[in-house]
Amino acid sequence: MIDRHAIKDFLLQLTRAKVKRSSASETPEDQYARLRVACESGLEKQWLEFIEKHRFRLPTHAQRRDPVVGSRPDFTYDLPGSHVAIYVDGPVHDFPERAARDVQIRERMEDEGWLVVRFHHAEEWLAVAQKYPSVFGCPTGSNGQSGTDPK
Repeated sequence: MIDRHAIKDFLLQLTRAKVKRSSASETPEDQYARLRVACESGLEKQWLEFIEKHRFRLPTHAQRRDPVVGSRPDFTYDLPGSHVAIYVDGPVHDFPERAARDVQIRERMEDEGWLVVRFHHAEEWLAVAQKYPSVFGCPTGSNGQSGTDPK
């Protein structure tokens, strides 16, 4: 005999539970702190804050070089069955020579099976992230509502 009323309080507690996404084995707070320390620019820190603010999945690594393609993405996600490279492009990437090099890097990485996602400094980051729900998850702002800020 099972009394479904005996677990009513526990089930009600579960309805108020908060789930945090993580692509690593550490707590989201520790993961965020580790990634923030590894950021090499203010723009990278802004991007990480954007990811945290909208409660997107945090990257697995920051500034990890891939020896096969000879590139060091700003952030990477190690997801089941795929690797994702994130580049947060500042104004220097607007120069034609740098843009051409970025295309070569993207092609090499894609040839090796990577998904490459670029966040341009003048672009609406939320729109970019929403194109890749399998990487970032679904956004919510700090108030629990769907995010609308550009960055």
